[in-house]
Amino acid sequence: MQTVPNPKTADNTWVSDPANKLSSDDRQRINALINSVEDGTTAEIAVVILPSIGEQVPKDFAVELFNTWGIGKKGKDNGLLLLIVLDQRRWEFETGYGLEGDLPDATLKRIGENKLVPGLRANRMGDGIYDALVAVSEKLGAAQLTGEDTPTQHTMPGGVGGDVSDGEMHYSYADEDTDSLDTGYDYSPNIMGLNTSEQTMMGVLTGIYALIVGVASFFVFRSARKKDSKTSGWKYVRYAIYWLIPGVLFLSAVYFTKPEWLAYLYYPIGALWAGIQRIFKNRSLLKAGGEPYEIYKRFRADHGGLFYTSIVLFPFPMALLALFFGYKLKALRNEPRSCPQCSSELTRLDEKGDDLFLDEGQRKEEKLGSIDYDVWHCSKCDHVKVFPYDAFFTSYSACPSCSYKTYHTVGDRTLVSPTCSSSGKGERDYKCEHCGHSRTESYTIPQRDCSKSSSSSGGSSYRSSGGGGGSFGGGRSGGGGAGGSW
Repeated sequence: MQTVPNPKTADNTWVSDPANKLSSDDRQRINALINSVEDGTTAEIAVVILPSIGEQVPKDFAVELFNTWGIGKKGKDNGLLLLIVLDQRRWEFETGYGLEGDLPDATLKRIGENKLVPGLRANRMGDGIYDALVAVSEKLGAAQLTGEDTPTQHTMPGGVGGDVSDGEMHYSYADEDTDSLDTGYDYSPNIMGLNTSEQTMMGVLTGIYALIVGVASFFVFRSARKKDSKTSGWKYVRYAIYWLIPGVLFLSAVYFTKPEWLAYLYYPIGALWAGIQRIFKNRSLLKAGGEPYEIYKRFRADHGGLFYTSIVLFPFPMALLALFFGYKLKALRNEPRSCPQCSSELTRLDEKGDDLFLDEGQRKEEKLGSIDYDVWHCSKCDHVKVFPYDAFFTSYSACPSCSYKTYHTVGDRTLVSPTCSSSGKGERDYKCEHCGHSRTESYTIPQRDCSKSSSSSGGSSYRSSGGGGGSFGGGRSGGGGAGGSW
């Protein structure tokens, strides 16, 4: 397995480019720029361009490589790594502890998107890297290459570089407000990360798809009206909505290289889908009919962990449906009931009154909050109906001895701690608060995972090299930085 060439060890430079993606002129000017940064600030910047790192995550790889080489001065931790992975089309800035204040994650993200990415997309990698490092040097206060303001040198007409519309190359000089990153051509982020032409294409594709869905919905509604059936209409509308799923897949296939854009797509589609599915499900539960308590149990059984997960994932509109869910459950509990024996109206007793009709175990469940009981009493024939309502969240379970929901964990201890080579052992104590039944259960604690991931897939992939950090200064990274795709 080949290792990433350490440029400081090899020839005391800053650029590692084993695939030779940069020209000699590009490497020379990038190294000169980084030398000037080190002279002015003592900060160290490494640039690494790799064809592949296998299946490893670029961010994790960058952190490991940074700390393996020790980029930055020891004690100052003022290093910066720019990693470019060609097959994944990913770039990563990784900062040392000492540069996190001067180069916040948001600033590096802006530099990457505004300066580096245009060069990468235009197949002018050297220009993109140089422009990005010029912006970095300005943020670090080290842009004095020749004793004057540093020009951002570009060579790509109308693209990565300056304006050459009049046949001459123009250089832009950084003003005092380096936060604006106004050096050279304006690469300000476009809507959802798309440039103008991509926005136009996405608009056309979205419009075509909206037209298809609109036409399909028109015929669906028309068919439903002809059948003069409200139920049939809702059924056809539901299947018309299913057209959205192929749309998500289609647009994803077109722009699968832009995960930041897909975030804007998946949330509204996912939220709409989850909300509509829940609305239709609630309608079917109510249509099934039955006694209020039976409907209540169906609602509770159907609104399980997946429902609460969807609330977390899609606060809107699922939070509104959760409010409806709570309101409906309360309404079902309070819905008037008739006596099954004499048909008179039953009366719901208060907490003190219903205790007269509960046994000791049921009263204990109410005290612990595991189950709440509603007692309905007929004043005419003394008939009594008792309905148990389980708590939504409780640590109690049914006791294996008395069956009341009063059984819970009262102790948990580690007997043998796990190691890197062997599992551990623990014991957990259970007790019933009603009948006093107790039990101690032994369990196995999985052994600790002490291995470090250093493997990658075959082919021309790289892993971070071993050693004591080469000739870099011995800096460390805490994981700060920014990354993206192109």
